[in-house]
Amino acid sequence: MREESKTVNKAENNKRENKAALKKFIPMLIVCAVIGGLVGGASSFIGYSDFSGSIAEAVLFIVNMVSPWAVIILGISGFIACWAIHRKARSMYEGALAEADVAGGAEAAGTAAEPDEQIIEEIEDKLSQGMFILSVIMIVQMLFFGIMMADLQNIADSSIIVAMVATGVFVVGNLAQLKQQQLMVDLEKEMNPSKKGSVYDAKFRDKWEESCDELEKIKIYKSAYKAYKTTAMTCMVLWVVTACLSIAFKTGPLPSIAVTVIWLVQTVSYCREAIKLERGGNR
Repeated sequence: MREESKTVNKAENNKRENKAALKKFIPMLIVCAVIGGLVGGASSFIGYSDFSGSIAEAVLFIVNMVSPWAVIILGISGFIACWAIHRKARSMYEGALAEADVAGGAEAAGTAAEPDEQIIEEIEDKLSQGMFILSVIMIVQMLFFGIMMADLQNIADSSIIVAMVATGVFVVGNLAQLKQQQLMVDLEKEMNPSKKGSVYDAKFRDKWEESCDELEKIKIYKSAYKAYKTTAMTCMVLWVVTACLSIAFKTGPLPSIAVTVIWLVQTVSYCREAIKLERGGNR
């Protein structure tokens, strides 16, 4: 009897929760439908008007002309920013070690002194900012380089020197930024000797995760789940945007296909890993 009453109570709670959520969901659904209808109507109007062709040509012209300069600026500025961050972090760490030696008299005792924990946290935060900047710049630079490659002939005809410099900066810049990443990781490993892995190793992320403690792993998993949710929402928005653009500017199905493939791969990989963990398949 108790089990039956618990089941009934759970069912009633589920109904009440669903009704409460439905009251908010239906108005939101109506608003989204209205917005979708307006956007779809506007896309159709633009697609069948004379504006679509001129707007698309103007946007493509501007993007193609900007892309090589964006590659050059991002490559140089990214290297300078990450170099400055690493140099500052290295200087802070060496200063912290020197202060610890003086304060603890480690030099006389012949033992290594431990630097202040708060300074180490500040250095790690600075390194995290450097890795964040490095990752963003590399991705955006690859975006503009891909745009440049798509219209390389026209860009080369306009200025072969700019095209060559942009290509050189992209190649050399990525190698230099990879070196900066290696220096930051090495500094992190100096501060935390338990950390393992080299950025040149294909399994670097796996080895780095294995060397993290439980608290660090929890932070990684929470960050990964947040990234999963954000990417899923972004894919949904991009799918709507690319669908509207295909109507307005006749971009074809490829943009929507690309977004859907990324969305599908992310969802399938997440669900497969979740099922694997539920079955006790975690390594």
